[in-house]
Amino acid sequence: MAPDQYETVTDQILLKEASSRIEIVPAVYETATEQILVKEGFKSVEIVPATFTTQTEELW
Repeated sequence: MAPDQYETVTDQILLKEASSRIEIVPAVYETATEQILVKEGFKSVEIVPATFTTQTEELW
């Protein structure tokens, strides 16, 4: 009678099928303050006309 013979065999076995996953990530909001130019700065020249009045004076 021949002795028992053993052999080591390495196999890959499927543990879990491949799958897809949907992950929902909520939107992120933040409040931001920014300066917006509404009107350029400027210089203004206004011409104001002279004002005259008439005065009468008696000389002695």
